[in-house]
Amino acid sequence: MSYCKRYNVNNWNSVLNWMAIVLLGFVCHSLSFAGEIGFGTICFTESALIDAYKAAIYDPQAQIDWAKYSADGLEKDSFVTKDGKTIHGIVWKAIEPKGYLLIAQGTSMLAAEIYKRFREFRDVGLDVYLYDYRGYGESGDIETTLEGIVSDYFVRISELNRIPAYKGHYLFGISLGGVIFSNAIKGLQEEIHGVIFDSVPHAVPWYAFCPSEIDPIKLLPVSCTSWLIIGASRDNQIGRRAAKLAERASEYCGAQAKIEPHFGHIFMDNRNNTEERMTAAKSHLELLVGTQSNE
Repeated sequence: MSYCKRYNVNNWNSVLNWMAIVLLGFVCHSLSFAGEIGFGTICFTESALIDAYKAAIYDPQAQIDWAKYSADGLEKDSFVTKDGKTIHGIVWKAIEPKGYLLIAQGTSMLAAEIYKRFREFRDVGLDVYLYDYRGYGESGDIETTLEGIVSDYFVRISELNRIPAYKGHYLFGISLGGVIFSNAIKGLQEEIHGVIFDSVPHAVPWYAFCPSEIDPIKLLPVSCTSWLIIGASRDNQIGRRAAKLAERASEYCGAQAKIEPHFGHIFMDNRNNTEERMTAAKSHLELLVGTQSNE
């Protein structure tokens, strides 16, 4: 992949050069996702896309209101990555946790922007974890790569799974977060007891020139009956790609699909739709946690 990493599309201006980028991109696209996760660039245009996504962050000055919520179970949290970096985030502590819920947010979302939206999920009996991706927010001093992010979440999921008090292991992937989790749970030794995906594309967009092996639709397990996939019939950000994953997972491995024509892209949707989809996610977790507690 070293040859694929060497170029930046921002330096190429002519039509001929753009054609060369496309050709090289297809070569990169055909290469397999490394079995041993490293920290190089896995997508040909990744650096350019990351810059664009960071420019689209809704509120880079967002702050977490520790004074208001610390007495209500909000705590700082962090973990060390495979390459020795520190990823920072938060955890909403449940009173008597039966397990954990790990959130992986969308590409341009910061923990400080959305942490309050997950406060009620600890009422299910789960400690709720949310982190800034490497290169973003409180973890902004680390180079951002897709391989690195996937590795980070593999590490954190593995750590949380080994905590004896956490009998239930649950994931909530939002938009890009679904791509991250689809790849991060490959090769896990411990069981994941439930997954929620919302606004997750079935595949990474072609123009990112990522190898197709990382696409969520290619990583569906044999059984995913504990999964809930929420999406719009036609998402205003990712088009029909949101509905395609839900439809395929429902047919192939038994996921529950909630596809609504009135939905938009999560957290870019209107308030009523956001509440509807978050209520569906919470209800799904309540059912899973209750079933597991009775076993």
